[in-house]
Amino acid sequence: MVAAADVIVQADVVTRDSEWKTTRDGRVIVTQVTFRVEDTLKGDTRL
Repeated sequence: MVAAADVIVQADVVTRDSEWKTTRDGRVIVTQVTFRVEDTLKGDTRL
């Protein structure tokens, strides 16, 4: 898993919002999460 990852970070969750969305396959719950990156362990820090 680590070898295949482009980026690995340690982060804190800042916000989390969930809502129902209707798709052509039915209804699903979508969750939008915002993180504050504390440390980049692997990958490009500009992401």
